[in-house]
Amino acid sequence: MGEHAEWIEANQEIRFNATVLWSESEGRLILEARSWLLGEAPAPSMLNWGDGYNSWKWDLSKLVQITGEAVMDEDGNQWISRSGSDEQVCLLGDGTEASQQEQIGEPIEWTGRLTMTEDSIGNSAQFCIDIR
Repeated sequence: MGEHAEWIEANQEIRFNATVLWSESEGRLILEARSWLLGEAPAPSMLNWGDGYNSWKWDLSKLVQITGEAVMDEDGNQWISRSGSDEQVCLLGDGTEASQQEQIGEPIEWTGRLTMTEDSIGNSAQFCIDIR
């Protein structure tokens, strides 16, 4: 018994050696994998600025890519911002991304896992790109 610490991406091939067990008490099949080999992960999905919640929600927990500029606000939070607009998505990294952005001076293609936090009191949701 153990955990698998890596992500298996949607549509990623996996080949494994396993035993199929029937659990009479739970009424279900249990797949006991002994070893596995992951195929190449598919390319990240491209997020388009302006598509918004209804489109982006289908990519939650998946690897995604978006082009924008990293900025840091007065509270120390990092954001990926769409050039020339007020659209932004939070950026979860090691804290140096905004300073790296200043050195490059142009929008960057950011690749990470799309996450979302919900605020039930304010009835809002916030998407984040986790590049850690």
